[in-house]
Formats: sequence, C-alpha cells, structure tokens
Amino acid sequence: MSNPPMESLRFDERGLIPAIIQDAETGTVLMLAYMNRESLTLTLETGQTHFWSRSRNMIWHKGETSANVQDVLSVKYDCDSDALLVTVNQHGGACHTGEHSCFFNSLRELRPASPNLGGILGKLAGVIRRRKVELPEGSGKRRARSSLLPRTTASKRSPGRWRICFITRSCSWSRKTSH
Repeated sequence: MSNPPMESLRFDERGLIPAIIQDAETGTVLMLAYMNRESLTLTLETGQTHFWSRSRNMIWHKGETSANVQDVLSVKYDCDSDALLVTVNQHGGACHTGEHSCFFNSLRELRPASPNLGGILGKLAGVIRRRKVELPEGSGKRRARSSLLPRTTASKRSPGRWRICFITRSCSWSRKTSH
C-alpha cells in the first residue's frame, strides 16, 4: 500500500486533524492532540511529534521544554481519513502533569479491564532491550545475570520430536503434541 498524499486527509474547518498518540511498547494511549498540515509535515520530517496548540495558536514540539520527546515510529490514518494514530517511543511522561499518559482520570469503570498481554509483553521486551544496553557483552554482571535467566530453546531432531532445554541445561526429548 502506498502512502497517500496529505491532501487526501480530511482536516476540519480550522485546518486541524486529531492525533491519537500511542506508546509503541505498551499500546497505551498517551494523549490526544491536534495537528495542522505544517505540524504533521514537521513530524514526518523530524521523526518527533509536533502539534498545533489551540490555546496558544502556534506549533509546539512535544518535549521542547520538558525533554519528554516522542520518537515517531508510524503515522496511520483512519478509514474516514479524518483522524491520525501516531505510534511513538515515549521518553518521560507524555502528560504535562508528569503522568505517563494523559488518560489517568476515570469517569466510571463499568467492569474491570482484562489484562493487556500485549502491553505486558511490550514492557518485558523493553526491559530486555534496556538490559542489553546497560550490561555490555562479556561483562561479569551480564554473564552472572544471563545464567539466571530462563532458557527455553527448541531444536528439531526428527519428525515429530522436539528437544526442550531449560535453565538447568539438561535436555529431554519429547513428542511434539498438536492441539
């Protein structure tokens, strides 16, 4: 699918389009802001979010004063071409209050939310990526910690049989089961 020209997007009568900002690691909706053509162009060119401030009537670069920038991974538009979904790597809090997300107030919860496995796995992936950076290859701490991490590997030995090796480094052969 090719990228449509910006002219195909439907900006409102003020020249604005709502942009939902979503955390790439957790899937959490961080904020809702508005973009005009110029701020959207700046976002696409710089790889960081820029918005139109309706109260100040000017473009603002998210994180310009707080350093809580948003690195853009993707910009998608909805089926009506009148709203954007911007997926970002958030640095610091997205909300001006310091909260990670602007959506921390609850009007009413009709039923408890079910666990967000995608969010949990995203957070775990983020922790693993950060630890890879914080613990350089070959460091004593890295070797010590890596020996404590669970290891599960699978390798095919023959049709229908898989070898599973766990942290103990002992391996056993078992029949592959299908459900």
